[in-house]
Amino acid sequence: MIKKRQSGKYLFLIISNNVIYSDKNSSSEKILLYKITVKGRVQGVGFRWNAAKEAISRGITGYVRNLNDGSVYIEAEGYREQLDDYIKWCREGPAYAFVESVEAESFPPSGYSDFRIG
Repeated sequence: MIKKRQSGKYLFLIISNNVIYSDKNSSSEKILLYKITVKGRVQGVGFRWNAAKEAISRGITGYVRNLNDGSVYIEAEGYREQLDDYIKWCREGPAYAFVESVEAESFPPSGYSDFRIG
């Protein structure tokens, strides 16, 4: 499981007892939720694990899961700049993925506290 833990002005991201340090985003921007669908050869290539790692490194919360049609679905919550950078990564994916398309829509935030792989 992946968790975020805040201490003072710092944000610590915990992945299975490994801690990744990140500066807390002190921006007064609004947090958004992007619902993202990634299509192509994106299952069986480590996409979900890498998507979680990339999200956490950007301070994004939410979840990622496979869909029955072979695509990957992501709910990613964060600041617009973080999310736009994350979408750029999704267009490339991990080394063995072949991304055909990425669709993303913006919604009001749901209040995720961590990033999970489903």
